[in-house]
Amino acid sequence: MSILIVILIGWFNWLAYLASNTRSSAPDYWHCNSLKYPHLYELHLLHHSIPATSAAMERHFSAAGYIVSPRRNSLADSSLEAMMMARCNRDLLD
Repeated sequence: MSILIVILIGWFNWLAYLASNTRSSAPDYWHCNSLKYPHLYELHLLHHSIPATSAAMERHFSAAGYIVSPRRNSLADSSLEAMMMARCNRDLLD
C-alpha cells in the first residue's frame, strides 16, 4: 500500500473521529472503537506507549547536535523541527 493511500485513510478516519462527539475517556473510547478506526488506534498505541529505554531520545538529541552547527546557528525553530522530523522518520519515507 502506498504511503499516500495510508495518509488518506488516516485523514478520513481522523475526520470521522472528530465528528463522533465522544465524551468517554481515551482508554474506554479506543477499547470500543479500535476496529472502527484501526489506523488511528495504531497511532494512539504508539503515542501512549512508554519507551523501554531513553536510547532513542539520546539518538535524537545527537542528531539535533549534528544539524545545529556553527554554520547553522541562525536556523529557525520550524526549520530545525522539519529537519529533525525528516531525519528521525526517514525509514517511513522509504
